[in-house]
Amino acid sequence: MTLNKRPIFHFMSSNESETESVDNSTSIANIMKKLQFENAKNMDHFFNISLRRFDTEMDTLDTNYNSILFFFKLILFLLFVLIIPVLINIIRGIRVYHRNKKYKSDFLILQSMDNGNTV
Repeated sequence: MTLNKRPIFHFMSSNESETESVDNSTSIANIMKKLQFENAKNMDHFFNISLRRFDTEMDTLDTNYNSILFFFKLILFLLFVLIIPVLINIIRGIRVYHRNKKYKSDFLILQSMDNGNTV
């Protein structure tokens, strides 16, 4: 006879007769059934709590991972879409400014030559 797929053992001492052992074994079996049933309930409760706690921890880890991944993607997006093009345009503007300043000084030299200040 099993309860919750666990064997129930019947104990019989060697000096008892079979009728006495049947009475004792049934009472022992009943006690063991009750103990096993209580033990099974407690174990099931414990495993349910621990599994529920594990699921909660995994959900928390998953949520933390998703939030970290979201912020990483956001930073990459901002970097490639906003920051790098702005830096490129700033560098181009600085180069154009310096190039124009150079040409302006060259233009002023040529203009002064046209006015007859030089040969």
